Amino acid sequence: MYSRSENTFVEDLEFTKTEEENRPLPGITKFLKKEGEIYLHHRTYFGSGDNF
Repeated sequence: MYSRSENTFVEDLEFTKTEEENRPLPGITKFLKKEGEIYLHHRTYFGSGDNF
């Protein structure tokens, strides 16, 4: 489980509507670990009508 209370992780991944609203958007992010480094592989947002 992840808490966003004392960091900017969600904002850094652009999972917020706007800076003014600062509300999280539903979505998923996939990271890839390769040779000891962690990379952002893919991200997508959930929306109405999605089959997630």
